[in-house]
Order: sequence, then structure tokens, then C-alpha cells
Amino acid sequence: MNFDPSDFNVICALLGLLMSVYGLLAYLIRERCYLSDALISFILGVLLGPVTGLVDPMRLAQNDVGNIDRITSAFSRLVLGVQLVIVGIQLPKRYLIYEWRSLAVLLLPGLTCMWMISSILVWLVLPPVPFLHALAIGACISPTDPVLSSAIVKGAFADKYVPLDLRRLIIAESGANDGLGYPFLFLPLLILRYSNSETTASGLWQVLSHWFGETWFYVILLSVVYGAVLGWCAQSMLHFTAMREYLDRETFTIFSISLSLLVLGTAGMANSDDILACFITGNSFTMNPSASADLVGDIDTGPAAAAGHPVSSSMGGRSHGGSCCVHAGGRVVSDHDQCSGAWIIYTVGDAGSLVVRLIPTT
Repeated sequence: MNFDPSDFNVICALLGLLMSVYGLLAYLIRERCYLSDALISFILGVLLGPVTGLVDPMRLAQNDVGNIDRITSAFSRLVLGVQLVIVGIQLPKRYLIYEWRSLAVLLLPGLTCMWMISSILVWLVLPPVPFLHALAIGACISPTDPVLSSAIVKGAFADKYVPLDLRRLIIAESGANDGLGYPFLFLPLLILRYSNSETTASGLWQVLSHWFGETWFYVILLSVVYGAVLGWCAQSMLHFTAMREYLDRETFTIFSISLSLLVLGTAGMANSDDILACFITGNSFTMNPSASADLVGDIDTGPAAAAGHPVSSSMGGRSHGGSCCVHAGGRVVSDHDQCSGAWIIYTVGDAGSLVVRLIPTT
């Protein structure tokens, strides 16, 4: 008998064991100890990687740092894309339109202040780093995301102490600023790229033309338009098939993850902002007024909602199980704790979240 402790087998075994144990203790960890999914995933990643050495990303990447960067980037896009589509679907219909003033304050002056403060701190803490490089680093760490913000908008503590309107605003802001961090990142990068131009005026023109023309109009605006159109079309097609009873429950519950993969792939091939497109797609998915009663989604905003939810629900735990309803031709199909398709969404998202944190970037 041959024992094969290959990296893939070890990772599968560890992920399965940890996700199962975490699922059994999810309510205790979240609602009693007030520990977030992201923190638990980070601690487990540190223990399994640098501390114990059970998982060695360099071996998986064939000792190529470039492969590690590509793997990390791919998993990060996958986890964030799925999460942002789900978050967009969770928000009320036309929420981004109704709350545009509040979001504009948070995303324009608010995000700009966070960017400058983060950049100054990086510049002061790491003295050899030039200020333009610090601006690029600050643009990477300033935006939040729904995976991290879920710690303050979900759970018994948030339900009791954080108003619903504030929770929705935090979720919307965390979903939008992931994609809107691009202009803050590319501005210092473009300045560095064209700083050696023959004249200052020529370099300034190249920076501004690329920043406005490529970053704002192509990357940002195109992703917003594409996400809005794709989300509305997907919602209309889903409503059409549901009214004619072409749609079963399992297909409906995994529709959000398939939609997120479609957006990630197509927007990524166009070199547009696929993360922002996912969020816009999710929210525009609920904007069709003719189908306001046909689709109700209540999906958790943990790390693509942690696998602890379906496990705890199936064991009779008191977790916030997701629920989905489709009114198809007068027939109501509803699901709360035993929706097997939703388990796929939760498990895939949490597995991706854990894998990303198992792979260090240095």
C-alpha cells in the first residue's frame, strides 16, 4: 500500500476537515466569540503555511514566484467576483440609484481621504519607499470588500447595534470601492511610467489622456454599463423561464455563481474592471420593475457565505440560513435550510477564501 501525501491531497484533506469542524462550531464562533470568517481563515492560513509548513505554495507553483502571483490573483478574482454578485443581489431594488448621494460622499472624498492617509502611513513607516510608490500601495489597501465588512454588518451583534440602513450602506460602499480603487492605483503608476518623457507637458498629457481615457472611460465606465446591461438581461431571462416553469430549484440557487463567472470571464477578457462589473451586475439583477415579485434573494454576506451556514443549518443550528423564493406561474418554490444548490455557492466561496489565505504573497 502506497501512502501519497501530495500537496493536493493534503490541501483537500485539511480544507475538508477545517470546513467541517468550523461548520459545527460556526454559531459559537460568530455569535458568542464575535470572530469573523476572514479572521479565522487568516489564522488558519498562517498556521498551515508559514508556521507548520503543511502547505507549501512554492511546491504547488513549481518553485516559480510568478505562478504563485497568478494563482493568488485568480483565486482572489473568483472569491471577490462571486461575493460581489451576491452582495449586489442582496441590496434592495434600485438601491444604488436611491442612495447615490451617500455613496458619492463615501466613494469620492471618503475613499480619497483613505487613500491619502494610507499612502502617507506607508511612506512614513517604510522610509525607503518613494512617495509615488507609497501612493500605489495605498491605493491597494484603501478599498474594503464585503468579505471583511461582513464582520460588522452580519450576526447577532450587528442586528442589535447597527441600524439596517447603515448596514446596507456599508455593504454597498464595500462592494463599489473594490472596483473604484483602480483610478487611485493607476494615477501614480502612470506618473511613474511617463515621468521620463521629453517634456513635462508631454508627460502630463500622456498621464491625463491614459488616466481619463483608459482608466475612467474604458475600465470603469465600460464595466458599469456592461454590468448593468448583463444584470438586467439575466434577470429578465430568469423571470421569463420561471414564469414558464422551465426553471428548477437547484438551477435557480446556483444562478448567481454562474452569473459571476460569466462576468469575470468576459469583463476580464476585455481588460475591463471585472470586480466592479460583478457588483453592478448583482444590483441591476434586481432592477426590473416588472419582476419585483418574482425574485427574492436572501443570501448571506460572509465569505461567499461560509460553509458553516449550510452545515449548521442541516444540523439544526441557529445560523442565518439563506432563503430563496421563485413565484413561477402562481407556484411558489421556496427554500430555507435544505437548499442543496446554495450549499455549492457557500462551499465554493469559502473554499476559495481559505485557499487564497493559504498562499502567501511573499
